[in-house]
Amino acid sequence: MMEGMKLGGRRASGPAALVNRSETIATNRASVPDCAGFTLIELLVVMAVIGILAGLLLPALSRAKTRAISIQCLNQFKQIGIATQMFADDNEDELPGNQHSLPHRPSWVAQLTNYLSYSMTDPTGAGVYRCPSEERRVAYTCAVNDFLTYRPPNGGTSWPGMGDYSRKGAVPSPSETIWMAELASDLEFQDHFHFVDKGRAIPGDSTAYSPNSFLSQVHVNRHRLGANYLFVDGHVESLSWARIKPMLNQPGSRLIKPNGHGN
Repeated sequence: MMEGMKLGGRRASGPAALVNRSETIATNRASVPDCAGFTLIELLVVMAVIGILAGLLLPALSRAKTRAISIQCLNQFKQIGIATQMFADDNEDELPGNQHSLPHRPSWVAQLTNYLSYSMTDPTGAGVYRCPSEERRVAYTCAVNDFLTYRPPNGGTSWPGMGDYSRKGAVPSPSETIWMAELASDLEFQDHFHFVDKGRAIPGDSTAYSPNSFLSQVHVNRHRLGANYLFVDGHVESLSWARIKPMLNQPGSRLIKPNGHGN
C-alpha cells in the first residue's frame, strides 16, 4: 500500500513527461501578447506627420526670433534716446555732433558713451550701438540725421537759408523728425547720414533723402520688412519701408528735414 502511494507520488517520466512539458510550453506561448513591431507604412506615416509639424513650427519659431531681436534693437534705440536727452540737459540743449562737427562738437559715438558705459573709451556704448542682428564685429550700426548736426557740409548751398537745428529746442516738431536710423550694411564708420548735401543724391532724386538715396543709406529692411527709428523727442518706432517711402517726398513732411520737405 505504502509502496503504491510512493509510486503514485512520483513525477511522471518518459514519453508522458515529454508530452506534458510540450503542452505547458505551448500554453505559455499562447498567453504571451503579440509584440510585433510597426510596419513600414506606419513608420512612414509617423515620419510624414513629424515632417509636417516641423514645417509648420520652424517658420513660426524663426519669426518669433526675428521679432525678439527687433524688440531688443528697439530697446537699445530707446536707451540711446535717453542718453541723448541727458546729454542735451548737460549741454545747453545741444544735440551730440558727428564727424563733420569736430572739433566744436565731438561725435555722438564718443559723447553718448559717457551715459551708456562704465568705460569712457568704449566705442560700442556697452554694445547698445550695435544691432543684435549684426554679425560683423563693428562698433555701431546706426547713424544720425545730419540735418540735426552742427553746420552740415554744403547745407547752405543745398538749402539756402537753412536754419540751425542742432539743438533739441530748435526742432519744430521733435516727435515727427528722425534723429537716428539703422545704417545700411555696406556702410561702415559713418556716424551720420548724408541727407543734407544734394550733391550726394542718386541721379534722378531731387534730394539726398529721396527714396532711392534714402534706401542706399538706411537699412530699411533690417528686421524683415521694417527697421527701427529714434525720433528727436526720444520715442522709438518700428516702421516698414512701405510706410516710410511715401513720407520722404510728401510736401511738408518733417520726417527728415525739420522744417518740412519742400520748404
